[in-house]
Amino acid sequence: MRLKVKAAGYGVSFIQANSVLETQLKAATPAGNIWNAYFLKQCFGSNMANIDAALTAWDTAANSAKWTAVATSLGILDADITYASIDPITKGEILFLHAAAAYDLELAIAPAEPQSMTSDDVQSFGAAYLAA
Repeated sequence: MRLKVKAAGYGVSFIQANSVLETQLKAATPAGNIWNAYFLKQCFGSNMANIDAALTAWDTAANSAKWTAVATSLGILDADITYASIDPITKGEILFLHAAAAYDLELAIAPAEPQSMTSDDVQSFGAAYLAA
């Protein structure tokens, strides 16, 4: 549980102010909510169902190398808990699970489920973290 929260939250720290992703998330966030908290709520889902589904989809995604390459270009690192003997959540998985949440929120920057996104879509999703 802690690793999932750490990974999703850590990834949000790479969304730059005034970026396309931040702008779309703010537009999708209901009044009275904070955009990053709302996004993380979507990442997790009820009883962590959304993040679990995204991490399961990652295991069979044909485009995982592209997700990892784009995450690397953003400077995202694997999320790990050093005191536990569990596998880290990789940088590619972090970006992938964010894309799954963005797709569920029907953001324009996530036109398909992450496992179905083209290389160009993945590149665009990564670029959406950066301020214009």
